[in-house]
Amino acid sequence: MIQTKTDLQKTRDLRDELVIRIARACEHLAATLRDCDYQFRLIDLAPCLECLNDDEATFNEISQANIVLGDAVNSYLDKVAHPAIKTRAPAAPMMRYDVMLDPVSAAFVKREVVEFTEGMKSEPIKEIVTP
Repeated sequence: MIQTKTDLQKTRDLRDELVIRIARACEHLAATLRDCDYQFRLIDLAPCLECLNDDEATFNEISQANIVLGDAVNSYLDKVAHPAIKTRAPAAPMMRYDVMLDPVSAAFVKREVVEFTEGMKSEPIKEIVTP
């Protein structure tokens, strides 16, 4: 016997379809934010510093807006919790490991990256005995 859906069931199905459409759009936005973050990190250092220092206020405003946007997108996707939607927006602002804000000059500058292995002694690993 074929059962027809009630109006309530049809409305719930439509609601669920609309939620998934919005979630797919959020997933696309999350992927776009993630890709833009990646592309930003690929810009050569010198032009990147020049651009950042050209209009630092705008860069900071856009970075903060991206954080708010990413948090909202991730919050929505977490609430929907659809198993097929895994992509999330970056949780941190677009920043590079090789750039820092100089507190004295208030300008973006090249960060001196120091290898964490400097000064460490290389010793053989001793056998670990657990009681």
